Amino acid sequence: MRGPPGGGALAWLFVATAGLMAFAPRVGAATDMQGLQASVLSGLNGGADWLAAELVGADGAAKCDWHAMQGEWRPYEPAWHTGQAVYGLVRAGEIAAEAQQTPPAAWGAAVQRATNWWA
Repeated sequence: MRGPPGGGALAWLFVATAGLMAFAPRVGAATDMQGLQASVLSGLNGGADWLAAELVGADGAAKCDWHAMQGEWRPYEPAWHTGQAVYGLVRAGEIAAEAQQTPPAAWGAAVQRATNWWA
């Protein structure tokens, strides 16, 4: 299992989303905007891929607390973190669709596993 990339998948998703929204009005040239969007979408997609593959477990519960000293995940408020994972993946899918990209099936599968875990 891999640990969080630079701090946490959910933080990465929200930063990427906020970055796209915050910088869009400030960029003047269309080519700069396209480059910025491509860069942010690439980061968003990478974060969502990691979230779906690594953070949402096979049983659907999100892994919550990375113990750096022992290099393992530990349970910590899985109900909250699973909900945040679902929100992050759904929002990533919406942003991908807005950018005329097809969200990977793995994102939907992770949301389905998490939803089933809640049931």
